[in-house]
Amino acid sequence: MDARVKQIVKVGILVFSCIVLVYTLRTLYYSDQLIKVQSVAFPGILRIGSWSSSSWEPGGTTVQDETGNDGASPTEEVVRPAAASGPFSVNRRATVGKVTIITGGPNPTYERALKTHRRHDRLHGYPLYVLRQGILESVWSKPAYILSLLLKELSRPESERLKWLLWFDADTVIMNPQIPLEIFLPPADNFDEIHLLVTNDSNGLNNGVFPIRVHPWSVELMSAIISFPILRPDTRIKFRDQSALEELITHEARFSKHTMHVPQRWFNAFQSGMMFNETIAPHEIRRGDLLVHFAGTTERETKMSNWMDLAEQHLPEWELDLKSTSYEGEIRTFWAAKQAEIDAARQHRLDVVDAATALISAVEAHLVAFGNQLAANQTGNITQHLHDLRLQILPDQQQQQQISNDGATEVNITLIAQAADSLKEATAPLLVLVEQAQKQAVREAHDAIFDAESVLMQMPDPTGVNNGRLTSEVQNVRERIEKLKELSVQRPGEMESIKAGTAALRVLCGGLRGGVMKGGVE
Repeated sequence: MDARVKQIVKVGILVFSCIVLVYTLRTLYYSDQLIKVQSVAFPGILRIGSWSSSSWEPGGTTVQDETGNDGASPTEEVVRPAAASGPFSVNRRATVGKVTIITGGPNPTYERALKTHRRHDRLHGYPLYVLRQGILESVWSKPAYILSLLLKELSRPESERLKWLLWFDADTVIMNPQIPLEIFLPPADNFDEIHLLVTNDSNGLNNGVFPIRVHPWSVELMSAIISFPILRPDTRIKFRDQSALEELITHEARFSKHTMHVPQRWFNAFQSGMMFNETIAPHEIRRGDLLVHFAGTTERETKMSNWMDLAEQHLPEWELDLKSTSYEGEIRTFWAAKQAEIDAARQHRLDVVDAATALISAVEAHLVAFGNQLAANQTGNITQHLHDLRLQILPDQQQQQQISNDGATEVNITLIAQAADSLKEATAPLLVLVEQAQKQAVREAHDAIFDAESVLMQMPDPTGVNNGRLTSEVQNVRERIEKLKELSVQRPGEMESIKAGTAALRVLCGGLRGGVMKGGVE
């Protein structure tokens, strides 16, 4: 087992152990066997303890939700609204859950912001998960907590699971609770392979708010983020978990192909320079938008307070119903454009495969015709490159085949193009022979055309009008001449067609010459 595999195993064991320990402690608490946890379980990595604020009882008592606590731990708040009145919440189970973390002691500003989310959750029936105590060091609790919730949901029967989790940073304020989260999710018909939606700001990726699908892929992604500092200690991650996520979805194909970048304003809008300035940038919040995020803001608490004052007024010009906002049209246009891009990419992929397949067929035909004129090493080199290109197009049965939503085998276009270029380079000696043969075929075609036209010129009546027996022969010869001219001038590479056309013209010419001679005798 190499060092990298050992590292992966160690990290996997550590993450799993952390999760097991957290839920073991939770179970002990509800068995009245644990009153308070104050110890440090893993120095510098895992910290578990109870925290109290104005909304928590000393000793880690969990805030009660509206339908019972659903087994939440003393360090976790779970709220499941008893009823929902939003358009996506009628007679159905919740499919989206919301997740955040508030740690570090009492923070009235963040608690006040969280209340704006609670109203949104009640309206649409979204369960809310709030981690009140860090799991891992600093910001790494974020992917760790998301991972724990993903595992918990995946352990449920599929019919009872949440389908998506929406992470939101604590410095976000819901401005329009009328907006359901479901409208942002990928359309199910053609985008069921998209598991993560992200947004960028001026610094690159901003992971302050993002929806992630409850899926094994998401477990892999969160695990990769947590283990990133250990497995890639030499990679600079300026914004820690955020930069780790950006590295993974940018440079790792297994993660990038299931991630979609969407407009920032959809669900991660920043504040505008002036609260009521209607001339705003594309990333800034507009009236009717879902929320405002105060990432990297100076005087954050003051600015959040100003926006919460506005949100708590529930002004009709801000709390627009969905149809009165620009969301539906923008989202529909966005996904239609993405579908067009996917269709174009799929067609390009098919074109590349078709071109490579045609190249294989042409080289194989040339080898049959001229391979005996090549040196043995030249033939072997071409044969090997033919094999390499076939492997890129038609994977061996042992290779993993991934099927796209149109049923076609996904292929690496870059590798196919490289294999095709290598084959073309290897066939250079063969192409010299082919080119020589093509030139010879064209010369023979020109000779046949010259001979046929000479025969027509020698006829007493070239049109054959006055000699009914020769009219059809003359017409056939003229048609053959024109077809052969077109082939030899416009398609000189179609050697076999040129040869066949030349032979047919010579046969017709011989018949016509014989008919003229007989006509002259008569």
